[in-house]
Amino acid sequence: MLINSLAPNLRYLRKKRSLSIQEMSSLLGIEHKTTYYSWERGDSQPNIHMILKIAHEFDVSVDELLKNDLSKRNIQIKEDGKNLFEVEIIPYKAIAGYSTSYADPEWIENNLQKIKIPFKPPMGQVRAFPIEGDSMEPKVADGSYVIGVKLQDPKNEVIEGKDYLIVTRDQGIMYKFFYWLGENAELRSQNHFKHPPIKILGADIIEVWKYFCAII
Repeated sequence: MLINSLAPNLRYLRKKRSLSIQEMSSLLGIEHKTTYYSWERGDSQPNIHMILKIAHEFDVSVDELLKNDLSKRNIQIKEDGKNLFEVEIIPYKAIAGYSTSYADPEWIENNLQKIKIPFKPPMGQVRAFPIEGDSMEPKVADGSYVIGVKLQDPKNEVIEGKDYLIVTRDQGIMYKFFYWLGENAELRSQNHFKHPPIKILGADIIEVWKYFCAII
């Protein structure tokens, strides 16, 4: 695959939309801006999934992105940013503290970042949670973020067998298929041969967030 034009094209697309390095990183769901910046410098390259995501975001073909100088072609670029929506995101470093500080506005303000996504989330409170491990592959891979919509009444709103983000007091944050067992719950994995079901007390469940989408 020829990718000689990728670095300058990334720089061109970012500046065309008047985005900073940090804003471009957030738009693409990249936690560390240095990762994206290394692509612009040509020091490293994104994987094919990210290349497809960039091409889709800026409405150019993969061939144009990788092989052509976009600055010299008459290509219409989506650039106004009017269809970008902010979502709170929990960085990996904040996972441990979230279960105890989820209701503390000051902690939330100081520890949660915001990213912009190119689609409008559903009504209600929306937040992005980091995913670790392979228990829900192939639907969601390790290192992805799942965007969830908060349930106000999990006992009555949960649809059994659907996937949810479950914030617990003692077992952290889990992304699983949810089943009520009376007042308690059982959480199951996609990769169930490797990861057995987890039983959890209802009193240990702090928040439940309905799966909306995943970002890499």
